[in-house]
Amino acid sequence: MKKENQHVRFIGFITALGTFLITQLVLIFFSNVWSPNFRDLDGTLFGRIANSSLFTEWFAPYDMPLYNMLTAFFAITLIPSALLSLFGKKDR
Repeated sequence: MKKENQHVRFIGFITALGTFLITQLVLIFFSNVWSPNFRDLDGTLFGRIANSSLFTEWFAPYDMPLYNMLTAFFAITLIPSALLSLFGKKDR
């Protein structure tokens, strides 16, 4: 039973980490091959957040600030989930 619990933890870890890596591959593809035509984000809250210095200067793995913001969002949501599923205590 303990071995089965470890297997479930590992599956959760791989699922969350795999989802993060797939989203990064999609963003890399979009940034290099195809640039989507977004509506003008200037003046909106979403646009102000995406064009802030955090996503244009400090954290800028991509040329488009929107992709930087999406990367930060997915990193904040998926990586802790992966680590919790791997190292978190489960009473099942």
